[in-house]
Amino acid sequence: MDLISWHKYFQKSLKEKHSERAITSFFKHLLKSFFDWEPTTLGLSPNKMLETAQEEKLKSALQDLLADKPLQYIVGFSDFMELQLEVTPATLIPRPETEELVSWVLEDYKDSLIEIAVIDVCTGSGAIALALKHQRPHWQIDGYDVSSEALEVAERNATNLQLAVYFGILDLTINKSSLPKCDLIVSNPPYVNPDEKTEMEFNVLDYESAEDINNLSFKNRLKAISSISRLTNLPSSAAAIAPRSSETTITIASVSSVNPKAALCLVPMSGVIISLSVNGKIQPAAST
Repeated sequence: MDLISWHKYFQKSLKEKHSERAITSFFKHLLKSFFDWEPTTLGLSPNKMLETAQEEKLKSALQDLLADKPLQYIVGFSDFMELQLEVTPATLIPRPETEELVSWVLEDYKDSLIEIAVIDVCTGSGAIALALKHQRPHWQIDGYDVSSEALEVAERNATNLQLAVYFGILDLTINKSSLPKCDLIVSNPPYVNPDEKTEMEFNVLDYESAEDINNLSFKNRLKAISSISRLTNLPSSAAAIAPRSSETTITIASVSSVNPKAALCLVPMSGVIISLSVNGKIQPAAST
């Protein structure tokens, strides 16, 4: 079957689930990921015949899409801040708001010559730690997670990208470990607020790490944040985040127990505003 016929087959098969534009985007993404064909190939070479092995890959991908498997898991990677990261069901798919968190850190530390030690808690695929290391290669960056499977993915990403980041096991809910001395803690703990589950794409709930989606639910995310607070002697208010309250503002102060310059960065829940204090200076509040 030629390329245009396969495209029509995808359109027909997926029309009940996705828009025509989205299906075309999926199809072109698969062509690029599987065969290294540019998106223009569909328009320039519509009669291009596919080999049997190529057809089998598209057929398998179509079945995965029909089963609502996220595209990133089908192709095995996700783009994040100029990096291509391996992702598996053991890791969450990096979100655009996580890129905002990384940009926030880079903005706060504009002086690229300053050497600091950074810890990424709940690192998952290593997206935050690796993106920071890519932008600030002289920083010392460690990433920690409770999942050994996720850490294996993070380590493979570091190797593939040739970025020197240390990854290790840390269970914040048990809180039996202590973090090394550092200048900055960055964390985007995985969670799902029960009130927001109905608003999420069901393929995310079905396919992304059950450990992240279920075990680190809203209640357990507060436990994770509380554990970070205990590990760093952050004020207890750091764990007092209320769901879906547009009037809630929490200021997380610098913590002297880890390092006088240390601070905690969190991507907050919907409707929650968090201010960050770095060296005693309150940064503009970030709101979801």
